Amino acid sequence: MTQTLNATFDGKSLHFDAPLKLPPNTRCKVTVEVAEESDKNSEANPWDEIAKLAGTVEGPADMAAEHDHYIHGTPKRSNEKS
Repeated sequence: MTQTLNATFDGKSLHFDAPLKLPPNTRCKVTVEVAEESDKNSEANPWDEIAKLAGTVEGPADMAAEHDHYIHGTPKRSNEKS
């Protein structure tokens, strides 16, 4: 069985970000690979990751109310001008 886990080295020991799914006293072979910066945060809160990707888009003031018109070309629901 192979598990890939992120860990932090404090100068003396590795501290895993998640528990190992192994019974106590199981012998293991460990290979260490330094993680890329993006890999280090893979255990971060998913909402934080989504927030990093979120942004704003310039568009008409009635974009939310008239999204079918702007996306699909259907007639506007209201007669107000944007």
